[in-house]
Amino acid sequence: YMPNTMGVETAWADASVITTAEGFAAMDANGSYELGKDITITTPYSGAFSGTFDGKGHTVTLKITGTGANTGLFSVLGGGATVKNVITTGAIQASSYNNVGGIAGKVNSDGSTITIEGCKNNADITGSKSVGGILGYGDTNNVHILKCANTGAIVASSRQGGGIAGNIEGTFVVEDCYNKGRISDKNSVAGILGRGANGVS
Repeated sequence: YMPNTMGVETAWADASVITTAEGFAAMDANGSYELGKDITITTPYSGAFSGTFDGKGHTVTLKITGTGANTGLFSVLGGGATVKNVITTGAIQASSYNNVGGIAGKVNSDGSTITIEGCKNNADITGSKSVGGILGYGDTNNVHILKCANTGAIVASSRQGGGIAGNIEGTFVVEDCYNKGRISDKNSVAGILGRGANGVS
């Protein structure tokens, strides 16, 4: 490895290793990264991440107070993104904002597949509309949420709270996922999806 003061170490393999919150924030949006240790973050990855992030089974503690829509470990996942094998814990408090999720607030594909695989959220997630343990919102195509789980409490102060996703439509596949968390909101609440439409399976 080649150490870097930003907490990104370059491995001689194909991915760079993230060891700090600063390194996480500094990731290239199209890069390939691995988590090398447990970290704590207080702000989501800003912008649309379209690269690969492998948590390697490590835990990211979320201490996030939302200041706008699209809040999660990642604000937005773009086309081609893969996020896998990461555990989130802690809390996101964004009760006045929409599109809140433990892994991503929103997905927005350009047609390239977005994959969220083998992720688990233990964090308590609070938002207004479109709130999920893994994903908040997506109105797009070619998204696969595979082998993910939620145990955190999900609160949507308005509507569309789900253990895995809050509000999704388009060609989404949600497969081999489970929820054990308490889900509460004023309308359209469910263990897996608060709302799924127009092609979701």
